[in-house]
Amino acid sequence: MNAQDSNCKGKCEFMVATDALGNQDADIWLMDMDEEEIAARLRYRAKPEEIIAWRRIDAYVAEHNAQGLRLWEEGLKQEALDYFNGGTELMRRTFPTLWQVLIHERNLLMASRLIFITEEYINMGIVEPRILAIVGAAHVPGMRRLLVDPLGALRLMEQSDLEFTPPVRIHKVRVS
Repeated sequence: MNAQDSNCKGKCEFMVATDALGNQDADIWLMDMDEEEIAARLRYRAKPEEIIAWRRIDAYVAEHNAQGLRLWEEGLKQEALDYFNGGTELMRRTFPTLWQVLIHERNLLMASRLIFITEEYINMGIVEPRILAIVGAAHVPGMRRLLVDPLGALRLMEQSDLEFTPPVRIHKVRVS
């Protein structure tokens, strides 16, 4: 079963990474917040009216994302990214607290964890580690900006009241 063909709630990142690696001996690092962390931050930060309003347009957002996926699968990658970025911008303007948690704070945590992963490999003597990061399209622009300035990303983590916790490492063994 392909991760894209299933409702893999809570396990998509792992399934997509496993599919992308194929039959290789590799490490998979889970970098995103888990569902409980996201829910806790939303409960703490989001206004009830914001969550209710977001739920009202949830079907529209799901269809919007499905159209973006269709564009991507048709090979129209830039059009798909523009489509996804438009939805993310709508969220940022209309539901700023949700955008803060679902996009910005997760970008900060994932970028910080990616920096940690890179340092781990460098400390093991792997000078130029080969790392494949699989994240949702909405996270790519923000994470790119953060990874250009690792120290700035870590400062923003502190300013956002995010506690750094290391990513979860899973070693995938090649099957003969």
